[in-house]
Amino acid sequence: MKKVAIILAIFICFTGLMMFRKGLLQKDKVEVLMQKFLPSFNKGGSSDSSSSVKSEILPEEEQIIKALEEIERKKEMILEREQELARMEEHLLLQEKELREKADELLALKNEIEDYLEKSAAERDNRIKWLAQVYEKMRPEEVAPIIEKLDGELALEILSRMDQRQVGRVIEAMKTESAVKLAQKLGEKFPEKNK
Repeated sequence: MKKVAIILAIFICFTGLMMFRKGLLQKDKVEVLMQKFLPSFNKGGSSDSSSSVKSEILPEEEQIIKALEEIERKKEMILEREQELARMEEHLLLQEKELREKADELLALKNEIEDYLEKSAAERDNRIKWLAQVYEKMRPEEVAPIIEKLDGELALEILSRMDQRQVGRVIEAMKTESAVKLAQKLGEKFPEKNK
């Protein structure tokens, strides 16, 4: 019977402590419950038996309280970790959004640059065609000194768009050294025109 009373006392104490810790029970009500259900602690029984019961209960209560505190501490740690993970996830989502926006901006910029380069190439091509037409209408002895002073690539592009007979006359009107270099470059750059 004493064992049952001890077990019942432990259970009531544990439940009371839990309710007290959660704020569901006030200290004066815990004492009322203890007096009501465990009169042997307050009134009867020898001091030896009550002290032995108390000594048996207290270490167990302390272990339970420590275990509950440890569980609560771990629960708080888990909650903090979950909050931090949520913050990190939110931060990563923001970064991902920013990266997508930057990628879209870069793609738009790339397209603009490509359009600009295409327009520039088309404009350059049109200017070279125009120069070729102008030089075709000029006398070869007037064109030769101009071609000699031009950048090698530009001279080749202009001559490649001119009539072959006019190109021959221009090269003939050039100084020998310049004519040889230009003829060699024309042969390397446009070998299909030599066939």
